Amino acid sequence: MAAVRSLVVADDAEVTCLGNQYLNGCSGLTSLDLTPLAHLTSVGDGFLRGCRGLTALDLKPMAHLTGVGHMFLGHCSGLTALDLTPLAHLTSLGGEFLGGCSGLKVLDLTPLAHLIGAVHMFLLDCSGLTALDLTPLSHLTNMGSCFLQGCSGLTALDLNPFAHLTSVGNFFLCDCCCLTALDLTPLAHLTRVGSQFLRGCRVDGVGPYPPRAPH
Repeated sequence: MAAVRSLVVADDAEVTCLGNQYLNGCSGLTSLDLTPLAHLTSVGDGFLRGCRGLTALDLKPMAHLTGVGHMFLGHCSGLTALDLTPLAHLTSLGGEFLGGCSGLKVLDLTPLAHLIGAVHMFLLDCSGLTALDLTPLSHLTNMGSCFLQGCSGLTALDLNPFAHLTSVGNFFLCDCCCLTALDLTPLAHLTRVGSQFLRGCRVDGVGPYPPRAPH
């Protein structure tokens, strides 16, 4: 479906859940009106994954979503900005949320303040991000694998919101190669650290390391 450039989606008020791979790989799409999907409460894996022709997307019709599957908007590299405000009711995220959205420059995570449980591959390879406020995730106690892995545009990151973390998965901040300083003091309550912690991060001012993962 890569050649599809425009699409009209029928409105069906009875559809509240959407299956996997919805419009996955429609790389030719340049715009999409999500209004007909306004009754959805959950979407499956691969929602709009690979729709790299999209340069903007209005998520307002998705205001009733409480959960999204893996690779939500994954590899939509044409997006330069995205307002997540309509997703304020999300409590669960599949892995690789916005993974590969390398065109994003800034992202406000405030609408994700109600997430429950660890998130995996969060913002994986979002290399265009230059700054990120983690405060909306401050209630989380566990972080899944590949958190911000490959976010090579980040030059600084305040980990103070992560003072309640007790566990981080593999590849935490892996390949965030432009970080020049990082204070790890807020991670003092970690009891489990996955492998490849900060791999590829050539920082000069790293604070005290957290404890090693138990054997």
